[in-house]
Amino acid sequence: MSVPEMTAFDLAKTRIDETEAMQRTWHCKRTRPSETGSDELRQKFTGHERDDRVGLDYMMARSCRMALGRFLEPDPYDGSARLELPQSWNRYAYVMNDPVNARDPDGYQEQEIMSNNSTRTGTANNGPLLLANNRIEKQADNAPKEPTSGEGSAANLARREAIAQTAEDHDGDTSMPSTSGSYTCNLVVQKVISEAGAPNPVVKKADGSTGAPGAAEWAGSPIPNWRILKPGETPKRGDVAAYKLPTCVDCTGHSGIVVSVSPKGRVGAIAAHETQIGPDSKFQPHVATYQRYTGN
Repeated sequence: MSVPEMTAFDLAKTRIDETEAMQRTWHCKRTRPSETGSDELRQKFTGHERDDRVGLDYMMARSCRMALGRFLEPDPYDGSARLELPQSWNRYAYVMNDPVNARDPDGYQEQEIMSNNSTRTGTANNGPLLLANNRIEKQADNAPKEPTSGEGSAANLARREAIAQTAEDHDGDTSMPSTSGSYTCNLVVQKVISEAGAPNPVVKKADGSTGAPGAAEWAGSPIPNWRILKPGETPKRGDVAAYKLPTCVDCTGHSGIVVSVSPKGRVGAIAAHETQIGPDSKFQPHVATYQRYTGN
């Protein structure tokens, strides 16, 4: 009996049918290795056929050596390289070196693995671009967001800079001398903050009245719209610096506005003195407490 001659098309179709059947087997059950240690299943990583003789996975358009995570041929579509994604510059890399979140079914284009184990891709020409865009969008989504209000927002940063600038504008001002019996450092701080457009800091006093925070209150008490910097936080322009003076008979301490911080952490401030408002270098981290404006 003669054996019917098979055309190349018949052979290809038979191989495709066998491959699809083995891929279905791959997703539901893996053949156990024999006692000799060999693995009878040829479909390996993501269901692609592996040639153990050369250690390559056949991925349709290109061959891949999974031991290295690299294709042997470069990506033929130059448009998949994106300036925003340095990983895409490597034309031999498998799915931009991210096999956990993507796969490449045919060597031409990547497929993004979704949370429900489905995949997302594009056409033969824009698949790499689509995945690249998806990753850029994810990077943007995961990037720290700038607050729209409160500390760190554009309005807050501008107000803190205005406080520092207003303090510097008062350098040389002789209208509020801070002398024995008439200490005005906290009033200067209050004046600067108000002129910069921020709400007047007001606290409740021990006698039940309200008024501008004294230096001792700036040095450790909660003040509305301000927060005390944590240990290790670096003071910045516009912060209030203060320290207590427990030995002072008719004052509670000293306060001023931070206007500079050197790379080595040395703080420069503007504060009231005996004859005028001017620079003050006494508000260093080992003695001073700093409060930062948190409003807009």
